Amino acid sequence: AGVFVPRYGSARVAHAGAEVSLQRMQGVEVSLGATYRHGRLVDGDTAIPHFAPVVGQAVLSYAFLEQKGLIQLTGRFEGARYVDRAESAQVDPFFDLDLDASYDLTPSLGLVVGLHNITSGSLERWPRYPRPPLVFTSGLRVQW
Repeated sequence: AGVFVPRYGSARVAHAGAEVSLQRMQGVEVSLGATYRHGRLVDGDTAIPHFAPVVGQAVLSYAFLEQKGLIQLTGRFEGARYVDRAESAQVDPFFDLDLDASYDLTPSLGLVVGLHNITSGSLERWPRYPRPPLVFTSGLRVQW
């Protein structure tokens, strides 16, 4: 009980998507993408559980101080999706928003901070597996 077991072997998936990336001002970049997916299980021609037909992502980033600093806002969307092969129930659409920042103190040492799961909507991407409502991270990044 409470464990997701897929119990299927193969599926047919067709998808089409597009992504656009724009850089209008120095250091600012915007990227938007969306994909439509149609997926069905081969045995029985039923919906693939937890397979969203519409997914999307967006990124807004700003680099500053000669590329030493970076602030980035990332969003991800997954549309409503069936939880079982019988198509009897759906999981609500899922939207995730994260904010990350970094600053390079030296070429090999940097500071990083993040604020994840900012959105106030559903934090349950998978049934019975809720994500923490808000997560703050910080640390050092070492590159060698």
